[in-house]
Amino acid sequence: MSRELIFDWALTWLFLAQLLLILWNQRALSRPLARLWEDDSPLVSVLVPARNEEGTIECCLQSLLAQDYPNLEVVVLDDGSTDATAAIVRAVGGDRVRLLRGTPLPPGWTGKNWACHQLSRAARGDLLCFVDADTTLAPGTVSAAAGRLEEEGAGLVSLLPRASRGSASAAVLLPMVPHAMFALF
Repeated sequence: MSRELIFDWALTWLFLAQLLLILWNQRALSRPLARLWEDDSPLVSVLVPARNEEGTIECCLQSLLAQDYPNLEVVVLDDGSTDATAAIVRAVGGDRVRLLRGTPLPPGWTGKNWACHQLSRAARGDLLCFVDADTTLAPGTVSAAAGRLEEEGAGLVSLLPRASRGSASAAVLLPMVPHAMFALF
């Protein structure tokens, strides 16, 4: 057998194994249901690191402020933006969103990790929910995630957002991201 044929067979089996692993892991995917919470529910801190997000932060904040979870704080860290990100956060969030100014990056840290660390230190909540500034959440997302966390007795819940597909290439490539993540687990 030639080397090329062996390589082709090996590659075929590798892709087949990855596909089977993805399908196996797909069982774990479920859409958590929103639930009703009492007013004394645990405080959830929704934490948003933002740098130069003037084009997306308004939609993100509107979706966060529309959450049906009753005990929620929204904290945005402006991580040295040079655009109107901070002004938009103040205008949209008013007194319902706490805006922090990021501190300079210390040695050994990377940008987003440092921003998230600062947010976690400023959070008052019992539960932390990190959201990218270019993400919009359906109104029941936080309540569904908190419900799943409570139901499962888990220490962490990670949600895979549905990506908007503006182009044909995005429609093909974006669905591959969660599948690639599942292939790694």
